[in-house]
Amino acid sequence: MKAIRKSAYGFEVKTSDGIYAAANLLNTAGAWGARISAQFGETVPIRARGPQMGVTEPLPHRILPVVGVWAHDHGGGYLRQVERGNIGFGGGAERTDVPLETGHAKADPARLPGQLRSLLPILPMLAHVSVIRTWSGCEGYVEDGLPVMGASAT
Repeated sequence: MKAIRKSAYGFEVKTSDGIYAAANLLNTAGAWGARISAQFGETVPIRARGPQMGVTEPLPHRILPVVGVWAHDHGGGYLRQVERGNIGFGGGAERTDVPLETGHAKADPARLPGQLRSLLPILPMLAHVSVIRTWSGCEGYVEDGLPVMGASAT
């Protein structure tokens, strides 16, 4: 996206592929969403943060659903197992600040033991597995952790 502007019939979005027009604009820019809403006079207090995620060595495949537990007062976590047996997981670790200019978040291996401990109530077998990779990404968060949904007031 190169530019967004209000038009007589709604919005125009200029991209490298051309200009697209629509009556409504859905802001799905995540961590960059506050920049878009500010263009139209609406302040949204989004912080760019990097959650830490990881994946384990392959294990016998036993978990079919995505499993997650979340609470506002003490975080939580989620995990899912792929057919090959690896378990991907996230949550359970403090998110790091991410500069929007680069959008580059960094995983912190020192936070991994605490992250895994927080997931043990969901899946105790994580105490005895090897983590083969960790990563992070840039996501947008508001203070209460809930999504901002609905029509703009402006």
